Amino acid sequence: MSRPSSPFPRMFLVACLVAVATGPVIPASSAATRHLRSTTTTAVTHNAGFAAGKFGWARGTSLTTFDVVKVGLNGGPGAQLTAPPGRVASLRTSRGNAAIDAQTGDRFIGSAWVRATSVGQSGSIVLRTLHGSTTSSATASFTLYDTAWHKVSVGMTSRGSAPNVRLAVNFNNMAYGARGFVDSAAVRQFGVSRLIHTSFDRLALGPMTPSRFQSSVGGDNPMASVYDDTSVAADTRGHGRVIRTTLQANTMHTYPSGNNGIVVFVPLRRTVAQACVSYDIRFDASFPWSLGGKLPGLLGVAPGVAPSVPSGGNNVNDLGWSGRLMWLGPGAYYMPGRSNLAVSYMYHPQQKNRYGDNVSWRRSFVRGSWHTVKQCYRMNTPGVHDGRLTAWFDGKLKVDRRQYLFRTRSDVKITHLSWSIFRGGDSAKWAANRTGHIDIDNLLVTTRS
Repeated sequence: MSRPSSPFPRMFLVACLVAVATGPVIPASSAATRHLRSTTTTAVTHNAGFAAGKFGWARGTSLTTFDVVKVGLNGGPGAQLTAPPGRVASLRTSRGNAAIDAQTGDRFIGSAWVRATSVGQSGSIVLRTLHGSTTSSATASFTLYDTAWHKVSVGMTSRGSAPNVRLAVNFNNMAYGARGFVDSAAVRQFGVSRLIHTSFDRLALGPMTPSRFQSSVGGDNPMASVYDDTSVAADTRGHGRVIRTTLQANTMHTYPSGNNGIVVFVPLRRTVAQACVSYDIRFDASFPWSLGGKLPGLLGVAPGVAPSVPSGGNNVNDLGWSGRLMWLGPGAYYMPGRSNLAVSYMYHPQQKNRYGDNVSWRRSFVRGSWHTVKQCYRMNTPGVHDGRLTAWFDGKLKVDRRQYLFRTRSDVKITHLSWSIFRGGDSAKWAANRTGHIDIDNLLVTTRS
């Protein structure tokens, strides 16, 4: 059997584990892999079942033809791959679809269900981490002796702090007219647990209600008026659904009155000292940026303190902190010429500005395009500048502050998801002259076990 070609540059494959199939199909198997399966695991790959079309995935070689059609495990969407005779057909995660925030010693399993129209089709599944100038990778080879579905997998341990973990599935030496199929392709990270995880696909289309929001995201706010600008919409990428928040023209958060947008504080299942929040986000194709607005993030408050305290211009003192995301238009917060800029919007005990401090990501959102954003927060020793704030935009590390002060007392940790989506801002000048909407999908809040 010939050695599979890699969808990643050859210089990246510096540490390979190869398991060659010798039966109907043999996935990667080792003592290390078996041990991984007995520990806490969190799926970190977006759109593993291709319900959102091609989002998060790309062809791994230039000669690959990659389509999402109804060829999946249960007759639903799946990836279909073809290539010229004798060439490799390859599928890989895109840069924004990566298991990010890997640390030295973190363990991963990459897996996928595969089948092919050609009996005896060989292939491989590959994991790769990139940390600085060093890359680690693991490869497991397989041979399909029938045309049925089989699950293949490969395990690896990260050799350093890595900004992403990438997955690829290859079909080698394709025969004339042969096709390869992939479904449920995922990377799982061990030692990390999910606090909130939802794709919204099980929600009914139409207006959001308190019970629908709580069943998907959480929280306990029963007021229907809180959700009146939010709905469940069909996902234009494929077959899934998204949460859509509509921001009406000539309004901002509290202007002219009421709640324009949405603000819901969702308690986490447990209080933790480090956590990450990630989601996919899209501003509509003609979205009016205005001066900017708020997006979801995490926060922490002392016992008995309302989660709204570290926001709204309040002086938090030692009561808590918050770290939402914002988009900023030109002229906002003295950032002229920077339209639709992503920033971490931070309230903390030593903030310089009444309305929070901005940490620029140096990246801008693009109207009509899906982006994947992620922020991680690691609490500091109380009163010591040793906390860490990190942020990724489409899989690229954009913020890494390692001397952050989130708190001055030990009973302030990470307690809530702040589901904040609105324009503003402290005045009507943050309003826009036309209506726009924001879609969010694949919400994930995790903590290290």
